[in-house]
Amino acid sequence: MYYKNKLILIIIFLSTTISISGQSVSMYFPHFAGKTYDFILFQGKDTKVQKGTIPADGRFTLEVPKELSPYTGMSRWLITGTQEGGGLDMIIPGHNFSVECTSAIPDNKNIIYKNNDENSFLNSRYSAQKSIVDRFVAMNMVIKAYPKDDKNYSLYQKELAIQKDRYTGFQKNLEKNKDYASGFLQTVNLTNGLGGALKENEEDNRKEILRTITENISWTSLYSSGHWDGVIAIFTDLEEKKDGGQIFTTDFKRIGDRISDNKLYTEFTDRITYYLTQSGNDNIIAKLSPIVLGSGKITSYNGILSVYQKATPGNKAPDLTISSFENGSNVAKKIDFTDAQYQKTLLVFYLSDCGHCETEMKMLAEKQGDLLKSKIRLIAISGDTDQKVFKDGVDKLQWKATLSCDLQGMKGDNFMNYGVHATPTLFVIDQRGNIVTRESTAESALKALADPSTELWRKIRKPPRPYVAPQQ
Repeated sequence: MYYKNKLILIIIFLSTTISISGQSVSMYFPHFAGKTYDFILFQGKDTKVQKGTIPADGRFTLEVPKELSPYTGMSRWLITGTQEGGGLDMIIPGHNFSVECTSAIPDNKNIIYKNNDENSFLNSRYSAQKSIVDRFVAMNMVIKAYPKDDKNYSLYQKELAIQKDRYTGFQKNLEKNKDYASGFLQTVNLTNGLGGALKENEEDNRKEILRTITENISWTSLYSSGHWDGVIAIFTDLEEKKDGGQIFTTDFKRIGDRISDNKLYTEFTDRITYYLTQSGNDNIIAKLSPIVLGSGKITSYNGILSVYQKATPGNKAPDLTISSFENGSNVAKKIDFTDAQYQKTLLVFYLSDCGHCETEMKMLAEKQGDLLKSKIRLIAISGDTDQKVFKDGVDKLQWKATLSCDLQGMKGDNFMNYGVHATPTLFVIDQRGNIVTRESTAESALKALADPSTELWRKIRKPPRPYVAPQQ
């Protein structure tokens, strides 16, 4: 288990007044006069950055934008334009505060926080937690190093259990506290591989981290922590996917039910979709679709969220236009998925400079003849923007099936209509023009082509005539 061995510098400021223009942080750092700085506030995966220069007297004010006031969350003040750098991570508690340091080398002892009750609490809690975790790690290593018949083995086990109980109690106390600092410490724990309880093996720890993310953390606090993307990436990476996404879908819904704010839910879904797309788990996105659409919390399905409204399994395939360049002009032809000479269509979106795409396209190129004999139409849509790159890629693949490239990249009509934001992306489309499945590998797409259970419709066969015994 990994635990970052460094003290987190958190600065919390309290003040009794709030300016009419919004929140502000009064700063006094005379030894840094003339230095430039960035003041950063966190909003999900995005940041709000203000730039400034420290005046000659060292006194200046950091302003929280009106649209974010009152802001409760993490901020970062960074010295820029110098090799030595420097700066402070500061929790803004929803109102004005101030901080000063008259030393040329700031540290925890010479930085003065006014009305700073929470800062000492957070640092002491962090130190107390670190002591527990360090002792747990040491005992766990001892138990693994010594045989069970060692005379002190039971003592090691007892000490290990004590530290586990202490940590669990410590985390429960953090959950009871309503201050931002306690929630932030829990968030930092997740990024360091720690959940709400200490576990002795990797698999149990994985499950505990997922349980903590699903059940415990405050998503409102996480949104302004600077760790929004990181925690969602951890969740997406650690979640079980071998079951086809059943557990993932359940946990996604549990988290979504806890997020009441529509904006946060939209951004949570956006990042989940992004990481699933990047990891090639398009099949799980299909399972999330009814949950996302049924939530009523997303009002605009733009960008990567368009995948939930466009080209989803069970719906009609969007229009597809094949582009070809003849005599210097672009000739477009619309595809008819209900063409009787084909039983199904395998549609592939790819990029020539995508290594994974090249592997998948080679596999499909080798099976072009077999697919055609089975009355499977194979169509590849390239997201290339350079004609030479596109042509060289085609020649290298020896592709003989239908191929199209409008040189508009991933902003082309076909990519947009099918909600494709990562390559390769493959669709199986039946003879009625319905999308059967959306996949990220040729193997899974070919399996879907061969598996009749994935069909969206089946012919209604006349039932056999019942047996009637002859009359005597």
